[in-house]
Amino acid sequence: YEDIANKVKFVRLDDAVGLIGAKHQGALASSGDILVFFDCHVKPAENYWESYLDQINQNYRRVIVPTITSLNTETWTEEGR
Repeated sequence: YEDIANKVKFVRLDDAVGLIGAKHQGALASSGDILVFFDCHVKPAENYWESYLDQINQNYRRVIVPTITSLNTETWTEEGR
């Protein structure tokens, strides 16, 4: 998985374009086979993408949704994982 980690792209826009506009710009900037979006309230676990890739490799038509936990926005810590 180390080779894949080097291919991850993060896109930041200079201006606010809204949720759909940001996702659209991210999709336009993408070049790979797998596209992942996280909304602002999501804190991915370390190496989250490994389990995503395992599941996608089992069925490429699969939609992957992370576990929903409670995130303390003051401390950025998760509760319930």
